[in-house]
Amino acid sequence: MTTTRTLSLSLLIPLALVLAGCPTTDEIDHMEHQPKGKPYRPSSFFADGQLMRSPPTDTVPLEHDDGNLIGIVPDGGIAATSATIPYKVDADFMKLGKSKFDMVCATCHGFLGNGDSVVAHKMSLRPPPDITEAKYRALPDSEIFQIITNGFGYMNPYRDMLSSKERWAVVAYLRALQLSQNAPAKDLAADDIQHLNNPPAPAGPDSENRHE
Repeated sequence: MTTTRTLSLSLLIPLALVLAGCPTTDEIDHMEHQPKGKPYRPSSFFADGQLMRSPPTDTVPLEHDDGNLIGIVPDGGIAATSATIPYKVDADFMKLGKSKFDMVCATCHGFLGNGDSVVAHKMSLRPPPDITEAKYRALPDSEIFQIITNGFGYMNPYRDMLSSKERWAVVAYLRALQLSQNAPAKDLAADDIQHLNNPPAPAGPDSENRHE
């Protein structure tokens, strides 16, 4: 019995010494436990008792990137210095807008902007609207740009995903979508009218596009 107790102690003592030398969680992960301030928390460090600080005077705002003509003004509102798209709307600009619209916006608004998407069908509370409707066509370019930048309702802001130029390109492409979904037949070319009246037949079972 004495021999067994001695053997147990001889094993426990080295184990205790080893465990005593192991670092604690605080010593391993310093990022988990660090002094930091969180938004909207009070602070005794600053005279006004607020932790969140206003940007210093004359500093460059986050939105000051290429072509940005809309920025934050001191009273918290939005100052629009351009009511229309401040870029040359050419084929390359429209391609950029389509690419970003299909990547970011179509997830909710659909590829035609009509609100027909998988996400929209699952949002029973307030699905994304059809942004080709008349009330959205009547909005100025700058207001659409602001909505993309700052969000609206359940829509998140996308200023962190799209640059100013990309947001303006999305506005330009949206204008093209709005026109395409509401263009009267008299504005269509003869070839387009013929194509609409005689759509191609659906591919049959022997089509070369069939997947085996």
